[in-house]
Amino acid sequence: MNYLEAVHAKRVLKKYRELSTRYWDAMGADNIQDQKVLRRQVAERINAATQAAKDVGSPISISQQSPTAGGIINLNVFELVLDEYRKQFPIGKTNIIGYLDRAVGAATEAKRKALYRLILPWYLMIDIAALVLSIPFLIFRKAGLPPSIEEKVWAQIISAVILIGTALYLAGKGLNVSLTDLLAFFAK
Repeated sequence: MNYLEAVHAKRVLKKYRELSTRYWDAMGADNIQDQKVLRRQVAERINAATQAAKDVGSPISISQQSPTAGGIINLNVFELVLDEYRKQFPIGKTNIIGYLDRAVGAATEAKRKALYRLILPWYLMIDIAALVLSIPFLIFRKAGLPPSIEEKVWAQIISAVILIGTALYLAGKGLNVSLTDLLAFFAK
């Protein structure tokens, strides 16, 4: 996750938390129109907030014992804001707010880490190497192979062979493999 994605995720999650608390506060008021507007705004942001929480690695579901089915089911925390399932399951607003706060905290941490990756120069070298290593996998994905191929050992070996082969080819062409030369090479 890069810095701009982390900033966006944090903004989405904070706005969702704010709208959730405003919606719950409006539920006790007499103004039905405000309740409808806030409910619509919360409902429109459920998918974006859920995806943002997934992107920053925050948990998005609560496991609960189903009173009717007898099994354990996973409930999306972001959908619980609208009271759809809370009548059947004893999940308090404080638990839901805790999950939302945890997601905002994870987004803040992702933003901080992404800022370090953006500022510190050795991360640039690591990111360039990771980009070069990922090129074969990007080609594999375009060819239709699933992303799970990257996790296999043989795929990692192929990637390392390609990287070493590329470095040897560049060295054979007379290119000194240093950061300055690599930047000059890619700037052409």
